[in-house]
Amino acid sequence: ATVALDEVQLFLGSQSDFRIPCRYNQATKKMEFTLYGQGSHLELLVVWSSAVWTTGAVFSFEPPRIVKIAPPEAAICCGAPQYTTLQIFFEEVPNTTAVLSEFDYDASVLVGEQSGFRDPSKYLDVYIAKDNITRASLCLSTAFAKTQIVMPDGSLLGHAPQWTRATCELHAAALTDIVALLRVYDALLPDGRADKKTLNLQTKASGLLSYTPPTLSTPATPYNLGTLDSRVIELKGSWLASTSHLASEGARIHGYEVIVDPGGQGSTALCSGEDVKTGADGSWMHCTIRRCLNISYMPKVPNLRLHLGDLESRAVTVNAITFPQPVIEDFFLKDGDTVYDVGKQVFVFKGQHFGHLQCPGETDDTVYLVGYPSGATIRFGNLEAPCRILQQSDEYIECEVEDLIMSGREYTSDGGVPKVVRRAEQSISFSVGQNLIAENSDPTSVRQNLPPLDVWVKMRTCPNGQRRKMEHLAECVACPKGRWTTVDEEEWPLRCNSCPEGTYQDEVGATACKECPANTETREGAADLLDCVCKPGYYSPYLNVTSGGTASGTACVACHSIDLTQQPLKTDNCATGVPVAELCDTHSEATCVNEAPPAIAYRVCKAYCPGGTVWPKAKGTFWLLSNKEGSVGERGLTRYEPVFMRCDPLEACRPHNKCEKMYTTVGCGQCVWGYWQDRNNICNPCGAEQVLGLIIMCALVVGVSVG
Repeated sequence: ATVALDEVQLFLGSQSDFRIPCRYNQATKKMEFTLYGQGSHLELLVVWSSAVWTTGAVFSFEPPRIVKIAPPEAAICCGAPQYTTLQIFFEEVPNTTAVLSEFDYDASVLVGEQSGFRDPSKYLDVYIAKDNITRASLCLSTAFAKTQIVMPDGSLLGHAPQWTRATCELHAAALTDIVALLRVYDALLPDGRADKKTLNLQTKASGLLSYTPPTLSTPATPYNLGTLDSRVIELKGSWLASTSHLASEGARIHGYEVIVDPGGQGSTALCSGEDVKTGADGSWMHCTIRRCLNISYMPKVPNLRLHLGDLESRAVTVNAITFPQPVIEDFFLKDGDTVYDVGKQVFVFKGQHFGHLQCPGETDDTVYLVGYPSGATIRFGNLEAPCRILQQSDEYIECEVEDLIMSGREYTSDGGVPKVVRRAEQSISFSVGQNLIAENSDPTSVRQNLPPLDVWVKMRTCPNGQRRKMEHLAECVACPKGRWTTVDEEEWPLRCNSCPEGTYQDEVGATACKECPANTETREGAADLLDCVCKPGYYSPYLNVTSGGTASGTACVACHSIDLTQQPLKTDNCATGVPVAELCDTHSEATCVNEAPPAIAYRVCKAYCPGGTVWPKAKGTFWLLSNKEGSVGERGLTRYEPVFMRCDPLEACRPHNKCEKMYTTVGCGQCVWGYWQDRNNICNPCGAEQVLGLIIMCALVVGVSVG
């Protein structure tokens, strides 16, 4: 049959979908058309009269883009209405004016019953949910606006759909992370599907929509949680919606949660879930406070923060509640009357608002404040010794302190030796948790007749001869050897005194030191008799002939005694050329001593005694001949006496039994080779004649010996 091209119609999808404007171009001998529509996998159809041809051409349109949602913040409140009407604006959708211009303003193309342009919601709708396409959409239906078609001559053709703008009835919800997606018509989906639409993830839009969070306001008078008659309190606010009207699928929490926010660690829920009931007008809520609240980290006046599902109030609420400060009416030592500075001691505190160590098992309508896990915080003294909680209720506490309460010494800025403190008044710090301090020590408290948190502390002492093992321990130990103490000493009981010089102590637990033997000395803290050795100018007569030293721990003899000194010669010049000393303890200089002061009776030292365990040494002009053995004395030791001689000539002997270079033998009484001795026993160097004579004499002696 002959087909009139101007009678041919083109459709996308089906004849009930999109009619495509087309025209025959006489110049090019081609059919020209413009595609308008929306959806995926739409087949191009040719229709003439009642005949329909499929072309095999399939087209899919780019999905629209959501560019705006108004209002961007959806109000949720406060019962009915449960829905908010949103306006949603699109780009890249069919344009009504453009379509009509292609059809020369054939309005039936847009508004006719068989026109796909008539109902955009068949091809598009908005899907709104929390961050996941598997959740139920908060947008119940999508409706597109219509606009009046005005012809060029001013006539009205009726109303056509406005594809660029739609409305959505949004369900009230307590959600964040809202995403908006488009569902787009897809011709390939099975006919049995209810709405032949599929989600197009490329159109996902986030950040375009949020819900108004609820807010709490500050009450005229804060609730003191320590004086409540009931666990139910009323809090005022705005946007306090009923949870029965809210969508909350996927929300972080279910319903409301009022958080006590200390500003750091340790936040806790004041009430939540079924314990929160809101008013019909959304301006108030009843909060049934949890039976037990952990106040370990709470300040006296904490902040409140409100959560609803995912939503959180934009600001904290201040001065809504307060926690009671503990009040101590009495405290005492459980056993005994004296508080010591160290050692296990149990204290009892009585009063109010101490809180509980753990949540009680009662089921009454009381709010219990709990200080778990440590309970109240109690510290004693300037060293802040902790008192470990043994029992705790709201009105009674037993705690045990074991560590050192006060410092045992008083330190001063002058750097001197710190004084031992045996008794001092010490303070007690008491708080519930970390921040609720006792009213007794709170300068802002207006309470009267509360006992001050002070206690007199006494240092634990030790018996005579003992000291504290360590300052922070109560255990006593005996003073070690070389030390001693009594209860009258300044350093008792923290330290034992060292034995002073000239004394020793060879036993533990001593209350005094032992004197060293006569004319001996020791270093400070000597712990044995053998630490006592001779003073300079003295010697022990108990000589060890093998080692050459003397025995320590024995009485010593003076080097300036009659036996070890002699009457001076005229050449000794005592007090004029030779110094006069009290002791014979110098090494090289000739020394005189006065035998009977204040009278003058000089004597010359034969020996010098350096002290310690050294045997007397000969001074210059003297010679140590022998050590004369005597009787048995102390500790079964044998006494010895040194025997000295005066050298002749005097200058022949140097100190310590040494001769000048021209003298030799005992007492330096002979001359060495090359020297001869005159009548005064002085050695002189030999001349040539004396040397020749000596040689001849030696030769004769040798010859006679050989013959």
